[in-house]
Amino acid sequence: MLFNSTAFLLVFLPIALAGFHVLGRFGSRQLLFIWVAGMSMVFYGVWNPAYVPLLLGSITANYLIANHGFDRIAHPEKRRLLLIAGIGLNLALLGYFKYTIFFLGTLADIGLAELRVEDIILPLAISFFTFQQISYLVDTYKGGTKASSWWEYAFFVSFFPQLIAGPIVRFEEVKAQYDGDAFGRFSKSGLALGLLIFTMGLAQKTLLADNLASLATPVFTNNADGIAVSTVQAWLASLAYSFQIYFDFSGYSNMAIGLGLMFGLKLPQNFDSPYRATSIVDFWRRWHMTLSRFLRDYLYIPLGGNRLGEYRQFANMVVVMLLGGLWHGAGWTFVLWGGAHGILLGATHWAQRNERLQQLQPPRTVAIATTFLFVLFTWVMFRSGSVAEFGTMTRSMLGMNQTGAELLTQLPALATLAVIAAVALVLSSVIPNAHELMTRWEKTGLGLRERVLVPWACGIGASTCIIGIFLGTYSEFIYFQF
Repeated sequence: MLFNSTAFLLVFLPIALAGFHVLGRFGSRQLLFIWVAGMSMVFYGVWNPAYVPLLLGSITANYLIANHGFDRIAHPEKRRLLLIAGIGLNLALLGYFKYTIFFLGTLADIGLAELRVEDIILPLAISFFTFQQISYLVDTYKGGTKASSWWEYAFFVSFFPQLIAGPIVRFEEVKAQYDGDAFGRFSKSGLALGLLIFTMGLAQKTLLADNLASLATPVFTNNADGIAVSTVQAWLASLAYSFQIYFDFSGYSNMAIGLGLMFGLKLPQNFDSPYRATSIVDFWRRWHMTLSRFLRDYLYIPLGGNRLGEYRQFANMVVVMLLGGLWHGAGWTFVLWGGAHGILLGATHWAQRNERLQQLQPPRTVAIATTFLFVLFTWVMFRSGSVAEFGTMTRSMLGMNQTGAELLTQLPALATLAVIAAVALVLSSVIPNAHELMTRWEKTGLGLRERVLVPWACGIGASTCIIGIFLGTYSEFIYFQF
């Protein structure tokens, strides 16, 4: 089920919210867990009911290991082996469904195997709930807080606002909220703020991202089919996709945070205006922030981080980002995308330690523009179906597939695109994001004007989006495929 579908907006969400707040007033905390976990399974099962048992089995196995297995083993080495086994179980499940076809296909392509598998369907959200449960295993192994019951843990993993595409939540971030007196209580301000942020995300998805997709998709499709793409078309499609994935993922993140607030939970920030970034390091502090945090805490630091010298740090950066790229998708373009980011991350960290280079810092606008340009080219790699497609599109962008005369006639259009891109970058730096709105709200609270205007603004905005959904077609979020 999609957040931007009429079934979710007009049927599922009202029922889920009404049941939650009724149980919050007249029931127990355990009933809240049961209700939301049950509704989350319905939400997940609408896509493919066959994979609900897979999700339940994964939840149960991780709960038993973390809540019962570690406590019953006193020997440190055996506890560590149980942790490794638990992590291995999660990665094996992810590996089978997500990478079997890619692995066997690669072996077949280089002549090392003849077997190909074509019919493994990737379970929705498996990358996200796998990483979230690995973090729970590691944290409980280290003595972190545990869920009080299977239902609480099932609620934590399957909570539908963040189940499909994040944020990747740590249990300790929400445990205090579960135990607080405010959990389950109806809050007008929480509902209003949640509705505002949700509506922002809905508008980003339906009014911006989906319309930008109509500009990007035909050009990338033509490029994949071997149809010549002009330089202007290539740049238009690349810019359109860069902002499509921006508003698509920002929209989902805002909708997830907004839904969390409606249910009395403050989910961690996952998106902080990444096109404001002045370097690639800054970009990864802003884009998919909970994934960056997971890779840092559960992979980069265990590999040694920056503790073992500059060369080891650089290698760790590249390895982590290669795996991060592979996490996004089973394809060589994702691997190369991650590798490119890893190399630049390592180089940037090295440059930041060099005093001479530090004196050559470019102006902020130049830093933002160059960072965005790198991100844009790597988005082309990310979007392309193969390395060959990426190469063809890049050559089109650089004017290498055209004569000088043909390219010259396109210069006015290219200049117009550059101005539009600059304006879009400026606007993305000026417009407040969800985190900034939440911070302001927490500091100043709701005044009379906001109490009157916010419901009307949300109602008008949501109605506009729903009308747009009815008149057009709603699409999946890009990160659903990961």
